[in-house]
Amino acid sequence: MRFENHILPHKMGEIFSRVKVAYWKDEISQQAQETLEAVRQSPDELAYEDWAEHLSVGDWVLDFQVMSQGRKSHGVWQITKEHGNLSVAKPMARNRIEFDGNLLEFSEADYNAFESAAGRLIASHPNSDGRNVIIEFRDVILP
Repeated sequence: MRFENHILPHKMGEIFSRVKVAYWKDEISQQAQETLEAVRQSPDELAYEDWAEHLSVGDWVLDFQVMSQGRKSHGVWQITKEHGNLSVAKPMARNRIEFDGNLLEFSEADYNAFESAAGRLIASHPNSDGRNVIIEFRDVILP
């Protein structure tokens, strides 16, 4: 990871609390998909279901799909709105997050480390349902 500009220590915690990592095996429900179709403003938007208590408008999500044959990164998304139990997100640059004039960039090695943590975090994190988990960034980088 690379930080650009000087991030004040009190801002670091704020930045890390606004960045989440999603590991998911299950697609959203049919009802959630229908709701997303009704509220989305762009075909590129996606939704996270039942994680509204962990996500807020403006949060960034590093998105990883967990499959039997491995994991796939879907890059960085930003939450744009909430609709009931859905958090709607738009795609951002794959490897960067900009926050208050600061830049957080991720390398392929970073993504590989995030991907390798998936099984452990799905199995052990308190927010996990055993198949899907949304966690704060700092919980991934500071296990």
